Amino acid sequence: MGAPNGSSGQNGRDGRNGFDGPAGHGGLITVIYDPSVRPYLTVIHLFSANGPKPVFQERTVAALW
Repeated sequence: MGAPNGSSGQNGRDGRNGFDGPAGHGGLITVIYDPSVRPYLTVIHLFSANGPKPVFQERTVAALW
């Protein structure tokens, strides 16, 4: 130890947070609809970011009630 005593060193700076990873791919959306609702399909807007286009399948669907 020397004389006089030295001063303490400074703390290091905090590290940075990492960057976000790339966006993932959206999943497949499948819409199964009854033929009677075909005129209303234009009001449905679906989006799956970076994913495939939605699939529309026409099938006779049983009544819900």
